Amino acid sequence: IYRLLNLPPDFDYDGFVSGVTAIAVSNETQFFSNGTADLKGTYPLLLERKRHHHERMAEQYEKEGAFPEKTRQRNLADFNATKSIVVVRVIASDGATSFNESYLGDSVFGNGVDDANVVSQMKACSYDKLIFQKAPDKVGLDNRTTVIGVDDATNNTTTVAANTTNSANDTRTEIVKLANGVVTITLPTTSIAQGDATMRNEITRRLNSVFNVRHPRQLADFAMYCLPENTMSGIAYAYMNSWLSVYSDRWCTYLSIQMHEFGHSLNFGHSNEEGISYQDESGYMVCPYLVCTI
Repeated sequence: IYRLLNLPPDFDYDGFVSGVTAIAVSNETQFFSNGTADLKGTYPLLLERKRHHHERMAEQYEKEGAFPEKTRQRNLADFNATKSIVVVRVIASDGATSFNESYLGDSVFGNGVDDANVVSQMKACSYDKLIFQKAPDKVGLDNRTTVIGVDDATNNTTTVAANTTNSANDTRTEIVKLANGVVTITLPTTSIAQGDATMRNEITRRLNSVFNVRHPRQLADFAMYCLPENTMSGIAYAYMNSWLSVYSDRWCTYLSIQMHEFGHSLNFGHSNEEGISYQDESGYMVCPYLVCTI
């Protein structure tokens, strides 16, 4: 779902329903990671809305005067609750998540900067029942080996631990702050080439060690791991009815991707119609970055 910008002044909104109507836009349209789309004065084309399988079935049941005695149901997450999120930025031995903590936090929590974000959309989609918030602030200690030649902030300057000279690697203790729902975790001995499974497991181990917890769920109900570019072959993934979603670099900031993966975390599968995956294009559980609605 995108918020449309720079529509023609005489655009007729008749027949368009926010969050429902599907449209086609011109090639000139520019999409942004904050959930907006700049139409640059061009007119969107109204597409005929399909009646989806669940609508047709509900209509049939209404005609028959009853719903089936047995229906297949999933054990979805509690939608009348307040849940917390921690966003994890990663510094590996040979690269880092491209965005800083502030940008990542804005894309997930809004922070008065990004109007369309995970918090706002989950609240809207659940009719104010499911409220997401930032993980509580927490301070931890990281006893780690520093790899000479990789700087924690820029990845292109030399880092030398305090009270050491020119050894190949140095051990030091650093204060790590989980603040405003975001934390940066450094993995000095884990490389991009080792892949997402290795990096994912090392992030979890490091979070537990740094903050002296037994599991990241002691920090927040849900965790987003934003891996450096090229660590994984895909865009993002999440485990069904679970606490973890994993993203490839910039995709960690895309609202449609965030919502899609959180849908899996809440035990939603891919949308489908009559058994065909992604056919139902009415929500975030379709192939998210290919769908545009007003």
